[in-house]
Amino acid sequence: MVETTEKKMAVSNKEDTEKWLTDNGITFNTTQHEPVMTIAAMMDIVKFEGVFASTKFAKNLFNYDKKNKDSMFLIVAAHDAVFNMNLVAKHLGVSSGNFRGADADRMWDALGAKAGGVNIFALMNDPECKVKVVID
Repeated sequence: MVETTEKKMAVSNKEDTEKWLTDNGITFNTTQHEPVMTIAAMMDIVKFEGVFASTKFAKNLFNYDKKNKDSMFLIVAAHDAVFNMNLVAKHLGVSSGNFRGADADRMWDALGAKAGGVNIFALMNDPECKVKVVID
């Protein structure tokens, strides 16, 4: 079970994230929705409008090396990007048989993110930069 009270996070909620974006002069639009586990579910409930109408959905995958559990990766790609996870693992120097999706506890411990809630902003909760970011 994920304990949400033990980890001190730089960004732990919508307000913290919006404050950080505002403080850094980044224009944004917040869309509230329940947590989702798939892009298909997200596309069914979230609709971008106005200047954000051409926004692309991103898929965020949190993986790790089974042989070296401290070797973790946040993979961010367009929702419709197609890639071979075995080739991604090879490129990252991980044996394909050891490249695994992380469980909820590992995601929480590394990024302070719950299942269905990992995204690029969670990296602000990794001040030691243990998670490597891969952006397609």
